[in-house]
Amino acid sequence: MRRLTPWCALLATAAPLPAQVAVARGEASVVIGPPECRDAAGRSRRKACLEPARAELLAARDAARLAALANYAQGISPAMAAAFDRARSEVAGRLDQVIMAELELERAVDSAAGLLRVVLRVDVSDAGLRRILSAAAATADAEARAGRGLALMVMARAVAAVERPPDPGGAATVERADLVRYDVTTAEDLAATLGSVLARKGITLVDAAFLEEGDAIGLLDDIRFDYAFAPDVRPQTLRRAVAAARAAQVPLLALGTVDVGLPRRDDVTGHVRRSVIVNARVLDVTSPVPRTVATVLPTERSALGLDARASRTAAMTLAATLLGEELVLQLGLKDLQ
Repeated sequence: MRRLTPWCALLATAAPLPAQVAVARGEASVVIGPPECRDAAGRSRRKACLEPARAELLAARDAARLAALANYAQGISPAMAAAFDRARSEVAGRLDQVIMAELELERAVDSAAGLLRVVLRVDVSDAGLRRILSAAAATADAEARAGRGLALMVMARAVAAVERPPDPGGAATVERADLVRYDVTTAEDLAATLGSVLARKGITLVDAAFLEEGDAIGLLDDIRFDYAFAPDVRPQTLRRAVAAARAAQVPLLALGTVDVGLPRRDDVTGHVRRSVIVNARVLDVTSPVPRTVATVLPTERSALGLDARASRTAAMTLAATLLGEELVLQLGLKDLQ
């Protein structure tokens, strides 16, 4: 196998890469040379036929780009990998929206097999890829999801107090974790952006306040109380929430938290930086036993603003967009299974 000097290396500029850009590696091999250059077994007939044409180089690079994106999706989650497989053609047509930069690590020709092999390292826009996969998932099953309702019971939390256990003294001591209490509020700013994202995908966001009727009166207060001291609601609160969603004929129920960090001054810009961590799950309450159909593991987003309020709003918008796109992606896959 003879090796060729890389013909192109697209490197990032000196400016910092955009947020949520990751590195992935991919490789691909393509057959080169016209048919008359190969025998019945596909082997090359003469060396002159093995000089790859420009079209063959481009085909190999595109195949390597897709391989890198497939590897990246597989590394994120099985759900994302499955979504990529279903939307491969859509991604192939919009590679410029996903790959920010690339570097050719290797290019080689297998003279015996008549193959060109290309290895690339690419910078992947996570947000760009998720947008394409979400759009593809929504399009693939738009009719099945039309009119679907989702009750949002995701709460915003901020640390209110940290109670540290007293030191009992003596040689033998038992370490106890700090008791953290949160101020919990309804995430109105999250709901506004999330509702917009879900509406474009055929999912209707239902205000949880409309579920508080009959036996469900006071449900949101119970949810806020539970999240003030724990990362999840109590079983009895969960049962009430499921019953309320069923009574309102809302098939999907979203529970979770958005933890809002303290405002901090950014040393570079002088503006205020705020971080939020979103964590949620969606239950399908139409079956006798509710089942989890989507899960968003704790994910952090941060943003800058002129003041604490502006940075919080910006960070919540980023978190809501992430949450909406991830839910659409996972719910779309569940519908198609």
